[in-house]
Parts: sequence; structure tokens; C-alpha cells
Amino acid sequence: MIEALLSQQPENESYLREHGIILTDLADVLRDQGKYSQAREAYEEALNVVEQLGDSHNQAVVLSQLGMLALLQRDFAEAKTSSRAALERFRYLGEPTGMATVWHQLGRVAEEQQAWAEAERCYRESLAIKERLGNAAAVEAEGWYMRGLELYKQTNPGGPETARSLNNLAVLLVNEMRAGRAAANRLTEAKRYAEQALAIRETLDASSEIWGTLGILAEIADLEGHAEEARNYRRRERETFAAFAGNRYHIDQQFGPLIAAITSAAKGDAQAREEVETVLPQLEEGDWKIAAPIRRIWSGERDWDLLVEEVDREDALLILRVLETIAQPKGEATQPSPEEIFATLPATLREALSQGDEAAFQQAFEALSPQDQQAVVAAIESLQAQAEEESESPQLEGLVDIAIRETVERGSAAASEQVEEEETDEKV
Repeated sequence: MIEALLSQQPENESYLREHGIILTDLADVLRDQGKYSQAREAYEEALNVVEQLGDSHNQAVVLSQLGMLALLQRDFAEAKTSSRAALERFRYLGEPTGMATVWHQLGRVAEEQQAWAEAERCYRESLAIKERLGNAAAVEAEGWYMRGLELYKQTNPGGPETARSLNNLAVLLVNEMRAGRAAANRLTEAKRYAEQALAIRETLDASSEIWGTLGILAEIADLEGHAEEARNYRRRERETFAAFAGNRYHIDQQFGPLIAAITSAAKGDAQAREEVETVLPQLEEGDWKIAAPIRRIWSGERDWDLLVEEVDREDALLILRVLETIAQPKGEATQPSPEEIFATLPATLREALSQGDEAAFQQAFEALSPQDQQAVVAAIESLQAQAEEESESPQLEGLVDIAIRETVERGSAAASEQVEEEETDEKV
């Protein structure tokens, strides 16, 4: 409709402004769906519209969103360029809320690059502005979340985007409560949002990250003084996180040698125990609070629920993998299942592969950063190797024939030239 009106009155500012808003909303949806190439096109078209209108505020908004998109694609140079351009416009306009958001975004870019000093500087800039503003930033954020929620309720009321918006609102209100900037009665509102998000995520697959909603419900129960309810939510949070094949695969990839060493120590290998004891302080500093559970395992404890009551879900999964490895019969090697490997792929790739849609796969693959392309190629090659041994696996049906064709091979070559493998034990 707007395009039709613009074709008749191309200079009409009201039509142009509405067109820019629609394009930006469309780009947000495409970004949340993982359709990064299409999202970029929509953002850039929206930017052209607001530049034509001379709308400096919305230029800053769209540039900030382009920066976030680039961050998701791990194109850090572009993320910094767009975010800094947005920051300068917000500064010129005297809009501290926008400045705080972009400073935080720049902090995330620096953190992803492990530029710790720069990340701290950016986060401190953001925090200083937010402290001056008080709760004004939270009010604006709540408005944005509500706007997104209304949009998603109209387009896909039972979908993951609706659940994410409800979850974000719950998280925002709980954070404001903890900071003393929200009235006590808003906790009931936060609980309602979280319960609605949980109801939706329980109908979706595990990649909807139901554990995040269970975690916020546990926090709400703590604030209400319902200790037993909070424990139950945290137990479910740990269980759902551990049940997701992708999470198990990532823990094994990151900590495979450590898990093996802890297991050897539990079976009496003194040298292995000495080596693990050497790295435990570093892991604790990196927020992996696993030293106490590991020493309890070495003392003979094997009850996972009791061992992980005081740690977060990632720590709990690492401890579970240790217990599973200890219980594994001697000489039996653990290999990630096809389902675990498949779950590590981006959602857009999983969908394209499941549907046998080569064009959609190619588009989704090309939208990834070189580093992510390399990770995808490694996963697909592993699936191919297992397919040769287990050709009947339903998860692999039609998957390898598409994935190992020229698109992936070209991506593998390009990624190999541009990316060096990085490993870290720090949580992000």
C-alpha cells in the first residue's frame, strides 16, 4: 500500500516516514529470524529513506541496528563503524539514552574481540549515562519491547519472537526491581510475562532456550521469598539446558581434555589431579565455579543434583559431562551424535537443511561471518563422516548432499584464508 502511494506521490514526507518505519520493523524481524542478508538490505533501504527526510534521530537508530546486525555476523569492523556513526549522531542530538545503548553495543564488540580494556571503557561510559538518567532508559526499553510484542502477537502469537519479547520484559522488570527503580507490584507483572513466555516455549523445540525463562522465574521466586519454588525452577533450568544437544556439544568441544583429566583423577591418576588443580584457579577467575563440585566428585560423590545446587547451568552441564564420562565403560569412546552436531548449526541453516532447500541454505550460509562459516563446515563434514556409517539416521536424511556441495566448499576455502581458530575458557 505504502509503495503504491509513494509511486503516486514520491515526495510525500508522511508516506516516506511511514515507509521508513515499516522497513525498519521488517529488518528487525528478519534479523531475529537469522535472515541477515535480507535484514541488511531492509536496514540500508530504511537508512536511505530517513536520510532523504533529513531525520537525524532515525538515522542514528538505523545505524545502531546495522551495527548490531554486523555484531551478530561477527563483522567487527563494520559493527564499530556503524555504531560509532550512530553514537556521533546521538551525541549531536543530545540524546543520552541512545548514547548509552550504543556505548553498551561497542562494549559488546570489544568483548567479542577480547579487547578487555576497551570493553570495560565502553561499558563504563554506558553505565555512567544510565546512572545519570535513572530509570528513564528502562522506561524507553520497556516501550520498545512492548512495541515488538504487539507486532509479534499480530504476526505469530505462538512463535519464538513473541516468547522472546515476553521474556525480555520479565528480565527488564526484575532488573529494575533489583536496582530499586521499580515498584514492588511490578514483580507480579514480570511473573506474568515470564509465565506466558514459558507457556509458548514449552510448545517449541529446545533451541527456543526455555532454560532462560526458567532462570528468570527462579529469580522472581527468590524475590517473592518462595525458596522451594526457586529451587524447582533452577533444577528445571539445569535439566533443560543439559538436555539440549547443542549445549552438550559445545561443552565437549570447549572442555573435552579437561573432562578427561578430571575423570582420570577421579579414577586415581595423581598426575592428572595435579594438572587439574593447577588450572582450577584460572577457571574460577573466568567464572567457572567448578572447583568445589570437582573436589566432591574426587571424594566419591556422584549425585548431580546435589553437586550443582550452587552453580549456574553451564557449570552444571560441565559437571554432568564429567559424571557421565566417569560412568562410561572403559575403552568406550564418546562421540557427538548427529543430533548434537546438527543442533549447533544456526537456526536458519537447520531449517534449510531439514527442508532440503539448497537456495535457502546458500543464502543463510553466505550471511555468516567467515569464522562461523568455518565452524559450520567442520560440523557438516563431521555429519558427512557419520552419515557414511549411519546412513539411516533421520536427522541426516537429505542433509549431506546439500551441505557438501560447492557452496560449503567455497565457504570453507574462504573461511580458511580469513580465520585463525580461537579458543577461550572465558564465559561470554
